[in-house]
Amino acid sequence: KGFISSEKVRRANCYTPLIDCEEYRRFVAEDFVERVFGNNRVALITALLQTDDLTENDITELKKLVDSLEEK
Repeated sequence: KGFISSEKVRRANCYTPLIDCEEYRRFVAEDFVERVFGNNRVALITALLQTDDLTENDITELKKLVDSLEEK
């Protein structure tokens, strides 16, 4: 789907990425939010925040992210 190219080298297929890891992660995340949460990002974030797995460090990092978004 445009993420990798393949080339036959002797008897093996060699695969090469066409996009970087961050670009692929963004694509997969957007696709997931669209398919699973009906493109509702707040519902995704709410589902993630309702777990008991968040550490104090996670919460601090999330607060920093929200603060930086509010400054824009």
